Amino acid sequence: MARCPALCLDPEFNPYQAQRFRDSVILSVEKNRGGQTSVDLEFQKHFEYSCFDANGRAVQEKLIEERLYND
Repeated sequence: MARCPALCLDPEFNPYQAQRFRDSVILSVEKNRGGQTSVDLEFQKHFEYSCFDANGRAVQEKLIEERLYND
């Protein structure tokens, strides 16, 4: 089952990076039967055409879970 992680932004706000994050979607594959696990891929949105760009890339930024864990 896919989860919806959020991107962890750097302490310094960068409006150009923020716009890039708004224009993309992260797809997380937690279990891959014959290969690597926990793969995060990023795809550009093209919702005006009801589609995504098929040329995705591996996520370079650090992701955080959707839940907060207290120690």
